[in-house]
Amino acid sequence: MSLTRGERVTMIRELGHRLSAMSWTESNLLLEEFGFLLHLEHSRSQFEDVTTKLRAGTDDDLVDLYRHVFPEPPTPEGARSPGDDRRWSSGYLRLFISHVSADKEYVSDLKAALAPWHVDAFVAHEDIEPSREWIEEIELALAGCHALLAYLTPTFHKSLFTDQEVGVAIARRILIVPVRCGLDPYGLFARFQAVQGLGAETWLLARQVVRTLAGSPLTAALMAERLVASLEISSSYERTRDLMELIEAVSTWTPDQLARLERAGEENRQVREAVTRLAPTQKSRQVPVVIQSIVERHSG
Repeated sequence: MSLTRGERVTMIRELGHRLSAMSWTESNLLLEEFGFLLHLEHSRSQFEDVTTKLRAGTDDDLVDLYRHVFPEPPTPEGARSPGDDRRWSSGYLRLFISHVSADKEYVSDLKAALAPWHVDAFVAHEDIEPSREWIEEIELALAGCHALLAYLTPTFHKSLFTDQEVGVAIARRILIVPVRCGLDPYGLFARFQAVQGLGAETWLLARQVVRTLAGSPLTAALMAERLVASLEISSSYERTRDLMELIEAVSTWTPDQLARLERAGEENRQVREAVTRLAPTQKSRQVPVVIQSIVERHSG
């Protein structure tokens, strides 16, 4: 497999942070078993040693190790796996967007706005190859998604497919995110909290959707992993502030993820020196202080 330079940098950074959070013995075991055999004469920090060895490896070895360290979430019950890598981006939360064709332009923009948050949105008119049976493709995407977004314009329930798509999500008991654009959620998915989308700018709606995914017990664990990985490699104070607003909404953390949050606050300058965005009634806070409060709140 051939990686671009950007893909190699991203994989090396993320693997470097994850492996350096392990013991030296455990990280070296993984590196050697996956073919990273570079011998270093002088040991520096664990992160430097790990990334130096990773940089000397092949693309195939990097991909194999990355898939081992960051495994895909278990395939949902009833999902069919053939061709799944083609349908979804590896390592992303899988969001099926149910919409009518008249809204395809805005929904495509929303798909693009969600991608930086490691959310891969399936938009039928855009993601189905013309040569494939499109109904089967929709069925496979519905079977493999982690959540469904219903883009509720007044004509939504008049479609032959949208109600059925929502029905599959209800039957699978996955999260449904209703986006109210002139129509309230109805029927069996009226119980889900709706996001106001009418007149909202695409980037702002994307953030609201990600916040909902982060706060729901059905998807919090999936979003937590993606947000902490992004914080570890944050390259600006502004990106850190954006991430922290969503990280504070996460309802479920593992001990490993909490430890990685703390480590990011210590090792990444763009996190260590960042402050939270000012709110009208609040004072700004140092991001490491916010991280510590999250750790204390979710520990034990």
